[in-house]
Amino acid sequence: MPKISVLGAGGWGMALAISAFNNGCEVTLWSPFENEVNALLEKRTNEKLLKDIYLPVGINITTDLSCVEGDTLTIIATPSIAVPEVAQKLKEYSNIGIVVNVSKGFQQGTLKRLSEVIAEALPDSPVVALTGPSHAEEVARNIPTSIVAASKSMAAAT
Repeated sequence: MPKISVLGAGGWGMALAISAFNNGCEVTLWSPFENEVNALLEKRTNEKLLKDIYLPVGINITTDLSCVEGDTLTIIATPSIAVPEVAQKLKEYSNIGIVVNVSKGFQQGTLKRLSEVIAEALPDSPVVALTGPSHAEEVARNIPTSIVAASKSMAAAT
């Protein structure tokens, strides 16, 4: 069973966690905010972000970033301003698999694409940028959509 960590418990992170879980993956949803994790553990939803959508009980929720150890896939779904810091923290872990960035935007100051920032921090991990005309609420509800996966590694992107 593929092991996936989704870093960022906002709407997009929750939607991707639900989708991965529904497709047979072992999923952990990570947030650095203890109050956010506690609320998700208690209610399994965030009504402000994804109305009437609940996280399946089988999705783990944590503040412990070591959840990425042994991942097949690590998804970064944090706000763009947090991506460089999260990428640097991931350097502490030796086996995080393919890193998929779904955060939008550029690094402040350098205007580098976030996938570039991640690749610089994690040179031994294939990096994929996932983008497209999809919306979190549609993905969480399993409504068909389309996406584009871009990477220097064809194997990682597919």
